[in-house]
Amino acid sequence: MGFHPRFYIDRSEMFQLSRQKQVWTFATPLLLRLGIIVLRVLTWYFMGRTKTALGTSAISLAYSAFLEFLFNSSPLLPTDGYYLLVTLLKLPPNYIKRVYKTWDMILSRRPLPKSLSTKKKLVLI
Repeated sequence: MGFHPRFYIDRSEMFQLSRQKQVWTFATPLLLRLGIIVLRVLTWYFMGRTKTALGTSAISLAYSAFLEFLFNSSPLLPTDGYYLLVTLLKLPPNYIKRVYKTWDMILSRRPLPKSLSTKKKLVLI
């Protein structure tokens, strides 16, 4: 009836945690998705020979969970994989976004900001 639920998770507080807690916070959804994939594949394997649709639905759910895992673990988007990579490499939270923005400016032949030193420009490139 025109109602679309929207959820927003504020991640700004997570970067104030210790590094170990940050890693677990960002890795838990990825590990859970891997566990779901394993359970669905095992269900498909053991129920695949029966005449029920349980095996077919289990492999369909495993495939969709795998696609969701790939999407969520991508470091190219601000998802759990992105924040996990930033945390593991001890980078600031917006470092990879700055790198992408720098490459976008280089590829579109726009000049880089003059406020950046030559050393910082080379590091971002």
